[in-house]
Order: sequence, then structure tokens, then C-alpha cells
Amino acid sequence: MEVCFISNFLNHHIVTLVESVLERGDECWFVSTIGEVPTDAINLGYASKFDCDSRVLYPHRDKAKVLDVIAKSDIVVSAYYGVDLIQERVDAGKLTFISAERIFKSNNALITGRIKNALRRVKYLWINKRHHYDKNCYFMPKGAYAASDFSKCGIKKDRMLRGAYFPDVSHFTEPKQYRDKLTRFAWVGRFWGWKHPDDAIRVIKRLHDENYNVELFMIGHEGIEEQLHEMAKGLDYVHFTGALPFMKVREQLFQTDAYLFTSDYQEGWGCVLNEAMAEGCAVVASKKAGATTYLINDGENGLVYDGSVDDLYEKTLSLLKSPERIQKMGQAAKYTIEHVWNADVTVENLVQQYESIIQHGRFSEKVTGPCSIITR
Repeated sequence: MEVCFISNFLNHHIVTLVESVLERGDECWFVSTIGEVPTDAINLGYASKFDCDSRVLYPHRDKAKVLDVIAKSDIVVSAYYGVDLIQERVDAGKLTFISAERIFKSNNALITGRIKNALRRVKYLWINKRHHYDKNCYFMPKGAYAASDFSKCGIKKDRMLRGAYFPDVSHFTEPKQYRDKLTRFAWVGRFWGWKHPDDAIRVIKRLHDENYNVELFMIGHEGIEEQLHEMAKGLDYVHFTGALPFMKVREQLFQTDAYLFTSDYQEGWGCVLNEAMAEGCAVVASKKAGATTYLINDGENGLVYDGSVDDLYEKTLSLLKSPERIQKMGQAAKYTIEHVWNADVTVENLVQQYESIIQHGRFSEKVTGPCSIITR
């Protein structure tokens, strides 16, 4: 079997899929639409070289070979927002998957956001009609709200499967140590307003004021960073690390008891949730972020809150009142990533769906987790 993935550039959220296909003994190619890994990504710790670099193709170097690989592959999964590379394949009715985050990310509460979303809807309705995405073409929306967005653009839900990003499982083999008398929390990401890093500081301050022994590591930069530093002035239990390379972030999460995931609807997925769960963190996550309801069964492998500061406080407080839940949920979160939401399972599920479509003309209902049927 030959599989081809198409995206902007190879990174640690995508390379796992390529490696999984190759480990199965199948042929795999990755088409990088923008070329080499951007310098700013490398500065944040993204790898510039991978073991599977020989499987990477670049349209600007050899477009003929790229188009040939895309045309002859059994499975093509494209996260590329352009259509030029897959159009010939789609026109030929060859099985193609399009995997993308939600379309309507702009804040719909603002006039500018509503205008942007309306224009995007017109654009994607036209793309869907113009490029014949009803011809053996299926969608893998990344995140809980992406399917709804694509439905508004004429894509039927019976043509969709659950998509996601897949950072690696933990690299640490030693047992995770959870603290008895001090609970360490982490928040990770760029300090953009819609990620609401300020909510994490507010909640930890309130808990500390109520005599809970907590500390918070804020890992990130940019955005409202100056405002956050002002909020945390004098709070010696709130620590700013600045931006850290990818593996340093994973080390911090491995040394952390619990993770606060506070993004709103503008977070199409949120790979750091995968990473925190992989490192055994007990997670309190906003239901508004795309990854949350896919990865978390509320009360089992994490806690889901409604997006408000008050509910974030209540759910975080509930962990501190029953400290044994932190380890229990953290280990359940780790199990979820190691056994369900990872690249190896995804590749197996994708192949199973491919075979079901080829043999029966429909999706398999036996698949759970990634690449499973979207029911709502």
C-alpha cells in the first residue's frame, strides 16, 4: 500500500504518521507545500531533520514527481488548503481525504469576525461545488467543531471522519512522580488573548489565597505577555519560563502534576493537550477548544469546564480537594494517548476505513477514536 500526506512542512505533530506507515512496511511520502521547516519554528525547538527526510517531496523542486506520487497513491490525506495538487486525483474519482481545522475561527461575537466567517462560507461553498468534492472525496475535520463548519459549506457529515494531530507519546521511561504537599500546574502556548492564559493565573491566585499549596509554570511568550507579568507581580508561586524548545516543554510537562487548557473556540485543535496527557498530567480543559471533547471523557481521564473562569476554578478546586484524583486522572490521560489517540492507531484505523470504502462503499462502524464516524 502507498500512502501520501500533504501539509505545509514536516513537524513533530505530523512526522509520527509518516513513521507509523513506514513501520507497517508500507510505502509513504510526505509532500511539503512550503518547503523547508521555517526558521521561527526551528527557533522554537522544531526539528529541521527527521529520519524519514528521504520520503519528503517538494512541489517547487519536482512538481511532476509530486503529482505522480499523489495520483498513484492508494491513500492521500491532504491538510493543504489549496486544491491544485489534488485536483487531478479528485477529478479521477480516486479516494482522497481532506484533513483540516475548523473554517470559522474568527470571533463570531464581533462584527469583523462575522463578516470574515460569512466570506469564508461563500468561499468554501464555491470550492466544494467547483472542485467536485463529492467524487470519492472524504473529510477528516480536526477538532470537535470543524465538522459543523464544513457542514455549513455543503459537506455532509456522512462523508466525515474524526481527524486530529498526533504528537509523539512520552519519551520518558521512568515513572512519573506526583507531589504530595505541593501541586504544580502548567500552562503552555503563545500568550494570545483567545487562549486566555490570564484565566490560569486568576484561578491559581485564588486557590493560593485560600491556602492551597500550588504553583504555576507559564510556558510561552508574545501576545499579552506584559499584561500577564503585571498580573503576576509579587506572586512568587507563578513562574514564567519564556518560550521553550519542544522537548523542554515535554520535560516540563513530565515534571508537572496538572495542566490547564484554557483556549476558546478559536483553538481549532490544541496539540499541547495531547502532549500534557501523554506526560501523565491531570487536565482541566475548556470545552470550547477543538481537541477537548475528542480526547477527554469528563471525570475519567480529565475534567472539562464550560470556558468560564468560575467553572475553571471549581473544577481545579475539585482536584485539590481529592489529590488522589490527580494521579488517577493523569495516568488515565496517559493511557488515552498511548492506546487510542496516537499515530499508530490512526494509521491502522485509516487503513481499515480505506478498505471498508473500497469493499463496501461506506465507512466502518467498528473504528473508534481517530478516523471514526462523526455521529453529531
